[in-house]
Amino acid sequence: MAIMEKTNIQKEIISMIALLFVNVIMFFSIIFFGIVFDYIPKIENWKIKLISYLFILIILYVLHKKHKIINVVYQIFAFPFTVFFTVFTIGIPFLMLQFHLLIYLALCTMIPVSLYELYEYLQYPPLSIQLKVYFLLSFTVMCSVIFQKQIKYMVHAISPARLKTSEKLKPYNIEELSNYLLSENNIKFVVFAIYFIIIVMVNFYNFQDSSYYETEKIDKAVLQSFVTYISFDRIISSLKQVEFKPSEMIKKMIHSINNKIEHLDIKK
Repeated sequence: MAIMEKTNIQKEIISMIALLFVNVIMFFSIIFFGIVFDYIPKIENWKIKLISYLFILIILYVLHKKHKIINVVYQIFAFPFTVFFTVFTIGIPFLMLQFHLLIYLALCTMIPVSLYELYEYLQYPPLSIQLKVYFLLSFTVMCSVIFQKQIKYMVHAISPARLKTSEKLKPYNIEELSNYLLSENNIKFVVFAIYFIIIVMVNFYNFQDSSYYETEKIDKAVLQSFVTYISFDRIISSLKQVEFKPSEMIKKMIHSINNKIEHLDIKK
């Protein structure tokens, strides 16, 4: 059993590395294509050369099935388009899911930021920078769990993938992939992963008698935010396990009060 669990963990780690590797490839491919598209207009007589290239490519496309040598030449000429099409086809689900995750995190941030803006608008006493960091970071990660379903719905509603209407993207099953990525447990994993990276960086600088952010107080605010989130996560997990549930208690209380009211009405 222990061997199987170890194998599964290794499998998931390898899969995670593979996903990160593909994402890195997609990222650098986009940068590369951007550089190429930016460079082309700088070539002398680039319009004439581009038109000539496309004209030859069309002729080769018409003739490439008639002779093996022509087919080889066509494949060489069409190689840039083949690479671009392959990267674009593979990259769409990765880019869309990353975009969904970024939108999700941005929407989570908007809730505490809006509350803080309201706090300042009402001209309450100003908060210190470390308390502001602690408040915004803590409430952002809490909102990512508390409002997971609502935020995921908003992400899908504003997604550029047009999940309900796009016929071209429908074969990718972007909505299904997004539902899996933005599940509650996966969001928790993302939060813990982000905290892990930040804490490693903060501790690295602190052990060098320095600070990762502007001051050590902000570093401390980030660390305390993580401690708060762990406590919050324990509470949420415990609520799912204990028999006492606030929602069930409210239902029982309402039922009890209604019984009393009905009893009073009967007496009248």
